[in-house]
Amino acid sequence: MIPRKAFITKGTGVHKDKLASFELALRAARIEKFNLVCVSSILPPNCKIVPKEEGLLEAVLKLIFPFSYDFILTSLLTIIWIIAA
Repeated sequence: MIPRKAFITKGTGVHKDKLASFELALRAARIEKFNLVCVSSILPPNCKIVPKEEGLLEAVLKLIFPFSYDFILTSLLTIIWIIAA
């Protein structure tokens, strides 16, 4: 499975529980409903960056949603940056 399209989204979650703040960040990024599979952050050749709305529409049809992410985690705040393919 080699991605042909990718989109970038972001989300921030604030909660006293780290897992809850991560879940809130996923919700803010609008990808909480997907089965997320973490992959390499390197995009393959010819992979096109598309707008987030287009990427989310196509993602609804997939069972597995490969993504790469980075996050800042403090005691109350999670900020995630996500590239989803």
